[in-house]
Amino acid sequence: MSSPNSPRASQGAASTPTPAPASTPTPTRAPSTNPELQLATLQSLPAEQQDLYLLKFVATLTKHVLALAADDCTAQQFYLKKEVFQIINLQTPSPGRVIRNNLGKVLAHVLGNGDRKLLFETVNELSAIVSNGKSKTDSDVRTRHAAVVCLGDVYAAAGDSAIHMHILACGSLIKLVKSSQSHAGLRAATFTALGKIVGMIQGSIEESTARDIWKQARNAATGDKGSLTIVSACRCLKSLVRNTPFFDNSSDFDSLRSTIFKTIDSSSSQVRHAAADCLAEAMVKNHSEQGSSASGIPKIKKLKRTGTFKRASVVPGAGLDEDDDIPSRPGSPAPGGAALSASPARPLYGSLDINNRVYSMATNLLKSSGQSELRVSSTQVQVAWILLGGLMSLGPNFVKIHLSQLLVLWKNALPKPLAKDNFTHRSILEVSFLTHVKECALGCILSFLQFNSRLLTVDVSKRIATMLQGTMAFLKLLPSKKTTDDISQRLTPALQLQDLDMMAQRRVLQCYVKLVNQSPPGGSEALLQSNLLTFAVSLFADPENYGGNSLSASIANAAGTFETVWEVGDNSGFGVNGLVRGFKSKKLPGERDEPPDGLLADETDPDNIIDNILLSPICQSLEYDAAALYIGGLGASSELPDPPATEVVNMAIRLFAFVFPLTPAKVQESVLEQIATYTSAGSLQRDPGRKAAMTVNIASALLSTLKVAVKETQSPSGDVTNAAVEKLLQEMIREFIVNPDQYIRNLGYGAIARLCNASGNGFTNHEVKYLVDMIVGNREPSARAGCSMALGCIQAKVGGMGAGYHLKTITGILMSLCNDPHPTVHFWALEALGLAADAAGLGFGPFVSGTLGMLAQLYLSESHHTEVASPISMSLEMELSTVTAITRCVDSVINVVGPDLQDSTKSRELILTLIGQFQNEGDILTQRACLSCLEHLSLYAPGYMVFADYVKLLQKYLNSEFPDLRDVAVDGLYNLMKRDSYDVLAAADPGLEDQLWLVLDMVPDHDGIRTLIRNWLRQTSLKDTGAWLARCQNVLKMTRPKAIEPSLQKTANKTTAAIDLQDEEVAGFAAAAGASKDEKEANGGSEMEPLRWQVRTFSMSCLSDIFVLIGKDIAINGESSAQPALQSRVADVVRMAFSASTSSVLELRIWGLKIIGAVLKMFGKTPDPDFEEAMLLEQYQAQISSALTPAFAADSSPELAAEAVNVCAAFISTGIVTDVDRMGRILKTLVTGLENFSTDVENAGIGDLKGLSSNAQVMVKMSVFSAWADLQVASLEQKYLLEVLKPHINTLTPLWLASLREFARLRFEPDISMTLGPPSMSGSLESIYSALNRETLLRFYQDSWLKLVDAIASLIEQDSEFVFDALDGKETDGPAPNGQSKGADINYRDEPVAFFFVLFGIAFEALATRPGQTDSLATQEQTLEILQALKKILHPSVSDRLVLTEGLDVQGVIVEIARALCVAHPSARKQGQPEEGDLTEDIEQLFELTRIIVLVLSGLLPNLTEANQPVRHQLTEESVLLEIIVPQALPMFKRFVTSIANSHSAGDNKSPTGMQVQGCLRRFLSIYLNAQKREAPQSLQCVKNCLLTITILFTGGNNRLAATDRVVAKFLDEVLDCLTDRMTAKIAANCIRSLMLQNSPTVADQSIARYLLPRLVAFVSNTDPEDPESARRLVAHTLTQYVSLINKDHAQIAMSIVAPTLLSRAASEGPEVYKETSMRLLELASIDQPAFRGVVGAMDEGQKAFMEEVLRSGRQDNDMDRDSSNAGQPSITLKMNFGGN
Repeated sequence: MSSPNSPRASQGAASTPTPAPASTPTPTRAPSTNPELQLATLQSLPAEQQDLYLLKFVATLTKHVLALAADDCTAQQFYLKKEVFQIINLQTPSPGRVIRNNLGKVLAHVLGNGDRKLLFETVNELSAIVSNGKSKTDSDVRTRHAAVVCLGDVYAAAGDSAIHMHILACGSLIKLVKSSQSHAGLRAATFTALGKIVGMIQGSIEESTARDIWKQARNAATGDKGSLTIVSACRCLKSLVRNTPFFDNSSDFDSLRSTIFKTIDSSSSQVRHAAADCLAEAMVKNHSEQGSSASGIPKIKKLKRTGTFKRASVVPGAGLDEDDDIPSRPGSPAPGGAALSASPARPLYGSLDINNRVYSMATNLLKSSGQSELRVSSTQVQVAWILLGGLMSLGPNFVKIHLSQLLVLWKNALPKPLAKDNFTHRSILEVSFLTHVKECALGCILSFLQFNSRLLTVDVSKRIATMLQGTMAFLKLLPSKKTTDDISQRLTPALQLQDLDMMAQRRVLQCYVKLVNQSPPGGSEALLQSNLLTFAVSLFADPENYGGNSLSASIANAAGTFETVWEVGDNSGFGVNGLVRGFKSKKLPGERDEPPDGLLADETDPDNIIDNILLSPICQSLEYDAAALYIGGLGASSELPDPPATEVVNMAIRLFAFVFPLTPAKVQESVLEQIATYTSAGSLQRDPGRKAAMTVNIASALLSTLKVAVKETQSPSGDVTNAAVEKLLQEMIREFIVNPDQYIRNLGYGAIARLCNASGNGFTNHEVKYLVDMIVGNREPSARAGCSMALGCIQAKVGGMGAGYHLKTITGILMSLCNDPHPTVHFWALEALGLAADAAGLGFGPFVSGTLGMLAQLYLSESHHTEVASPISMSLEMELSTVTAITRCVDSVINVVGPDLQDSTKSRELILTLIGQFQNEGDILTQRACLSCLEHLSLYAPGYMVFADYVKLLQKYLNSEFPDLRDVAVDGLYNLMKRDSYDVLAAADPGLEDQLWLVLDMVPDHDGIRTLIRNWLRQTSLKDTGAWLARCQNVLKMTRPKAIEPSLQKTANKTTAAIDLQDEEVAGFAAAAGASKDEKEANGGSEMEPLRWQVRTFSMSCLSDIFVLIGKDIAINGESSAQPALQSRVADVVRMAFSASTSSVLELRIWGLKIIGAVLKMFGKTPDPDFEEAMLLEQYQAQISSALTPAFAADSSPELAAEAVNVCAAFISTGIVTDVDRMGRILKTLVTGLENFSTDVENAGIGDLKGLSSNAQVMVKMSVFSAWADLQVASLEQKYLLEVLKPHINTLTPLWLASLREFARLRFEPDISMTLGPPSMSGSLESIYSALNRETLLRFYQDSWLKLVDAIASLIEQDSEFVFDALDGKETDGPAPNGQSKGADINYRDEPVAFFFVLFGIAFEALATRPGQTDSLATQEQTLEILQALKKILHPSVSDRLVLTEGLDVQGVIVEIARALCVAHPSARKQGQPEEGDLTEDIEQLFELTRIIVLVLSGLLPNLTEANQPVRHQLTEESVLLEIIVPQALPMFKRFVTSIANSHSAGDNKSPTGMQVQGCLRRFLSIYLNAQKREAPQSLQCVKNCLLTITILFTGGNNRLAATDRVVAKFLDEVLDCLTDRMTAKIAANCIRSLMLQNSPTVADQSIARYLLPRLVAFVSNTDPEDPESARRLVAHTLTQYVSLINKDHAQIAMSIVAPTLLSRAASEGPEVYKETSMRLLELASIDQPAFRGVVGAMDEGQKAFMEEVLRSGRQDNDMDRDSSNAGQPSITLKMNFGGN
């Protein structure tokens, strides 16, 4: 990103037409009349409101004008010109910067698009104002300023029609330049206007006029002080050079060059950019035949920016000569260390043998180095330690084996120091050698600490700490004279002893920083007890302790010209640290990421990268520390190393940061006092440079240590809140806050805010008061700016109640400072106000209105922008744009108001007006902040934005050359498309899709665009499947302009030959699919080339996502409308996959095969819609076969071959070809692969792919075994596969089991790095380093183990005897994982338990570990497959975890397994046999199994377990749930209850089983009571299910739960209560039926019947309540049937109760129930006629008469029914309403 107002920024703004105000996100309302300024209204307003009124009018006018068509411009030009000139000539309020820019735009649009009849008049009048205007008052100056701007804009738009008037216009402007020496802003505007005039009339300009402009611009470029004036003058010179022919000579070029060389030596980045642009223009024009090609230069730069991507992954051997940017010195061994450190990242290509040989070579070099000459020995030592350092990255599994030897080697290299006098007898050369040896050994220790923290025991930590202390002691004993002019006394010509000393110190401190953070408890205490802290402080804060030998620094000090430490360019900077660069500081190790600061420019822009280098005297480079190649990851954002001396200071500061909070308060106090003593040293008066550097260092150290103290890092936070320590810290930090250096102030704000956060409210209150008093009492701008930012930062860091307490005070002070005319004060006050608003959130609400009004006033004021009179203020404004700060404040206010913007009309309209103006600002940071405002507006008040205009604005910025703006646009588009991608595409200009892909092509790793596209795909791919397939296809075909780089031509030629199209068939298909076409075009003369391989790979991954999404849709819904769409385009998909699989890029080839695999999986068994007897994919088998062929070529890779093997298996198993003879080379590949890997061949491979590493062999081998396992599983359905498998099954079965055993060994044996003691060094390399490869190999087995288990399970299901036959004696032939043959140590037939435990152990471990954990064996999707495999093998026990966490499919299998185990349980098979022994264990086992079923029920029946617990199933429809689970679970639950009830003898309820049943009842009842609250949609269903389940508990077996139990009585009352609930009455009635009508009632059952009977009688008799569910009818029937079940002795008693009850109901409800009552009475009579007669006889006459009436009525109804049924057709109606509604 360019800096604000950079030439690139203005160029971009000039070349891109300003968006019409229609793009301003305001509601579009067509004005009823043309806008006219009401002068009377304006003049009547208070002065502070006039500017705002004028802004609103001008904004409305501009919007009106820019919406006018050409004819309307002509029609309205008189009126519009009058309005514009009326505003230009206003005295109060006179037109400011925002107003005049709008007026210029209005005139430009009218005259540029209209008929231009007023052009001459307008130019004349404007020139007259410029020439004749008086500059006595500010308003006169503003009037002339407005005229200048308008004149420039008019000429830029329509000047080609007023060429002859340019002399008048330019003359008046030149005259103004000469007369306006006191107003820098006016001079800048004049040069800008002159540049626009020259740009339009070009060669038609008079030479004398051009030379006058040339002279004035050159004088301004070298003589003016204001940055904007100089920038404008340079741009004017650039316009003259580009557009006129008068300066194309050597003398003018030389004069321009001398001017630019003076100008370019500026501290302002904008000035440097403008000067460089100007000179570049002149050079391009003078030294190039095609001047117009200059416009292409930035494009080439953009393409170069991503040059690193092209090397990422090509076929091995291709493009090796592109790696020309690996930093190294000639002969440096560091790249060797880097190559070794890359081994863990690419384990398939690493070699145990090489690692071992490198280790041996390094240790031998160390041992033999003593026999060589000193310089040779130093090189040997350096090479050895660098190689060992590279090996450290292999991690604990490798290093543990050699740790004891390494400790010895380190100790030998870092012994305790010699006595002082021993150094006097040694030459500098010898001392240099000793220092160099220590530095190299410490580099290895640093690498060890980086990659092997797991091995850092207390003992190892103490040993390393001792070595570090010894090295520090050694370095202190070095001679004071550390330089020599005698080359023979130097170890290497370029390095003095002083340099070696610094390098060794750097390593000591780097190791200490690692050790302090990584030592185990007990290991770091020794470190903290040493004098580390004082040592660290002396390195960064001692006035004398720095290499103050810089010539430039000495000269600057001597001349008294020192200004700031940042201006020094000696790569030392008086010992300043390299952590601070501008407003940014390097992060501490483990520090959390913070949101990006708006002050920071984009770091990926080349211009800013250069500017950032100049912000510090230190220049970073890899050459300072080659170990960075293998110790730190060198990603795109990696920090490069600083020079050793600077790195020492950096590390000392970091060490201080981590150690200071952990030390006792007394030590902290003494250290801070020591720092204070250093800063007050007298020598600093003579050395201001060192004083400035020390201040930066101390500020960095305190900020860093406070970051640690407030837990912003992962290190122990310690404590800094001792009162004395707080006071010392506070005093120091206060000095930083008011420092004139803005970068030191920045460190101070951060430090004081964190100190307040750590120290609490009391400290914060005191500090806020101090800062407020300081602002009031100190008029110094830097002090006011510092204190205001400190207040803002305190608000941001303290937050919460503490911040709210001071909000009113802080806001008042900051708003006052925002109005300060000094740029430094008002810029930082605005920044602080934004921070305070963000931190306060809704608490800032009361201040919103006042803040917005103030921001609008400031935006319109003439002191808060760059075009001010004072050149000093102008330069300050250029560096830190106030307009940007205002925009960011508006954004903060938007976030405070939030959705309330929709109701706050005034605030909203003002915000929209301001944002409309912000969009026209040229400053890049302002544009970025404005886009952020718009993004938040679209979130909070989308109805008040013009959606289409916002989308088009984002689309425009998507093509911005500034990465920062482009990224904000991507974020905005992402948020819009997340809501509705269809709306965005409809609103955008055509080509948005292509834009997105082309931007991704520019930055292939852009996460924002990738996420946007993936989200868009997930939203719409199921609806628009065809469109997405077309998109993916278009990306593969899309091209972009080719970057012409000769150096790339050779590479392209080499790359095309990389893929070997092995036979004519493949080559033919490649030509048909266009695989070779891209390469041909790339090498030919075409100016276009395909998109980068990363973009095409991403496109293929999107295609794969479509298959995944459709597969999930089918799994959930049973079908997917997207599948037919995909099927209709399957030819295109195969074509894309084939094209990718024959590409020269490895990743693309893998994706091609993955797509083919996905096609086979989805459509492998689909018939061809045109020929149903054929398979759909049969016609593509040739392409599929040909796509697989290159994967087994010599230039392939293990990943590609493994993927291809999977596809081979999928192809064979789908049944596209069922004839074994026709399977051709696909089957042959699998067979040869199996043969190769089943025999003991060291160089086993597949196809022509040979020479694999041991890891790669395992990967390919497991893919082959897994492929055959797939075929075995598929053979259960596809019987033709039996013929394929038959010849090989005897070979495969032992291999599968051997692989599973090896997997189990790798998975469950303890990690070698966690065992005690050194491992044995005897045996093969594979066995010694087996743990090193453990993690790598586990990944391969992880992918395959389930398939192998499934294969063996399917074999057992087919024929278990055959499995044991195959295993007998076959194990001997199976190879061990690394090629070693193993003996038959297990005979599986004799020991089937061993066979069982291999399978069961792995499967059980997979099920017992939650998917998603780091050590889990199975993914979420695999759980079901594992269970199904286990079901085939042995029906095992399963974990409750699965029941509690998995979905219906898994739970269904669990229920089946549990049921099968119940049925097959020994106690269930002992029917009729006498019981033996104690049955407790049997009961417990059965109970556990049944508990699993209950768990399933409790998880699936809504809210059955806990309140507000979500239902754990994937299906949402209760009907589906009940259909699948309840019918399975309830019968099993009933069988369970029956089994346990019948298994224990009759007795009390205190037996274990009785207590468990009681507990079960309590649990169900509590769930029922919770569900009765009816708080969830499923509550009603839960109530019903609970009633059913509890009823089963009573009726399922030998019930011991009597009504005398309080819990039982509670349940019975609840059931009775449910009879009166219309939603549950029917289910309750049926439950009562079950409870009452027990065939063999126990005593407990009888007690329940006795409890219910009187209550049921009362229910039937009481007919007042409504009964929509006919519950009374059901209960009456139950009572009637109950009489039939009781003892005959009691039948008459029961009848005497039931019969009157029935009659009572009939009497109350009337004739409609007579028929039913008649049936019930007849049933009673049929049960026991004598008893019935007895009951009737006991009735009085009235009762008898009524009963006869009921019976007679019922009989008549039956006769009528019979007649009607005979009249119609015969019909049978069955009612199955148990439990229904």
